[in-house]
Parts: sequence; structure tokens; C-alpha cells
Amino acid sequence: MAPVPHENINDLLARFRRGDRLALARLVSLIARGEQIGVILASLGPPPKPTRVVALTGAGGVATAG
Repeated sequence: MAPVPHENINDLLARFRRGDRLALARLVSLIARGEQIGVILASLGPPPKPTRVVALTGAGGVATAG
């Protein structure tokens, strides 16, 4: 997938701030691939309140039988 130009990052960030979950997914994918990390993090700034970080690992769509 081609890198997203800087102006598209700004559009994704604006959509994310309005609650667009697809924009959030795209931003997370960009960060996971190491693309535009500095631009994205600088644009977000510090969190407005303390936050928690949750990380999920494993192949998508894989479930285990319990």
C-alpha cells in the first residue's frame, strides 16, 4: 500500500477527532507499518486526561476454543 501524503494524514486526524472509527483504524495501520509516526503523534499532542493502553496480539480472525 502506498504511503499516505501529509495532507491526507491531516484529513484522517480531523475525521478521527470527530469520532470516525475508520479513520482511527487507518491511523493505527499507518503507525503499525511505521509510516508517518512523527506527524501523527505530533498532531495528536498529549492526551487530555490519563489514558490506558491495551494491546492485542495474534492473527486477525483467530479464536481459541475454551
